[in-house]
Amino acid sequence: MKNTNPRILIVDDNTTNRRVLVFSLKKAGYEPLEACSGDEALELAESEKPDLILLDVDMPGMDGFEVCSKLKAISVCAEIPIIFITAKSTASDIERAFEVGGSDYVTKPFHITEVKARVSVHLQLNRTKSELFESHTHLLRAQKLESVGQLAAGVAHEINTPTQFIGMGVGPS
Repeated sequence: MKNTNPRILIVDDNTTNRRVLVFSLKKAGYEPLEACSGDEALELAESEKPDLILLDVDMPGMDGFEVCSKLKAISVCAEIPIIFITAKSTASDIERAFEVGGSDYVTKPFHITEVKARVSVHLQLNRTKSELFESHTHLLRAQKLESVGQLAAGVAHEINTPTQFIGMGVGPS
């Protein structure tokens, strides 16, 4: 049986931060996945397709901004909400996070209740967005079927009109 708990990818080079998040999110009913580098995050996100990503900015090698940009360029990852969790708190850092595709921004030291609340909100927003897209797709299909039905009715009418004249033995003079 497949686990239906939302999967959260936690990307942070700090082991303590990851453990706190893993423990708290697991306790809240989520399935946490862990990565300690940008490269590992990209690989896990593409293979595991998490429902949400918690992403640190300051990491060795590739920083979180670059990771986010690369994730948004991968088709299977583009719609995954990304919440930055970082000690960087300047307006330019926050602005950059949103420019590269971040969904939200939490500063360290974080409060786990705030993180869980934001995770919950973004998961619900993403579910609602998916449901809306699915409903829109169904509506478009229904409209296409209605158009085909109207076209078929018009063609049938055009075919039946000359047939009625022939059946009555009357034809145009």
